[in-house]
Amino acid sequence: MKTFVLCACVFVLAVYFQSSNSSELNEQELRKIGISIRNDFNTCFSEIGITPADFVKPMEIVTNVHLQPANEERTNKHGCFIACVLKKQNLIEGTKIKEEQVYERLQLIFDENPGGPMHQIVQKCMEKVRNDAQECEKCFSVYVCTIKDMYEEEQRRKNERN
Repeated sequence: MKTFVLCACVFVLAVYFQSSNSSELNEQELRKIGISIRNDFNTCFSEIGITPADFVKPMEIVTNVHLQPANEERTNKHGCFIACVLKKQNLIEGTKIKEEQVYERLQLIFDENPGGPMHQIVQKCMEKVRNDAQECEKCFSVYVCTIKDMYEEEQRRKNERN
């Protein structure tokens, strides 16, 4: 889940090239994306004045710690960090998330077909905030929705195994 948070917290999911059937090309694309994301993270850490230690952790989302008034600045900065990375990855313009590019990146990174669980979660969460006007709040809301839905999906799968 932590790995996903670093990828999804940011929806740092745009496509540089349309994927081909070549796994070698996909590996090259993923390396480029990883380097680009890392560079954008570092730039946004400086621009927003946030560190990974300041991020709202997934279990804090699940337990609604992020809703406490004392965490307002922290959640705002985290949302602005996500917005910053999305801008640098060309996944958001103004307050409009470029949903098709996000879906393409999901497919590339997670090798999941449209309609898969990750796509469904991200689609639902982006639809939920589509009309939100404030970019930092919008990006943090997508993060919260994604984390909560992923947690619920994880719990559902655990229950099925038992």
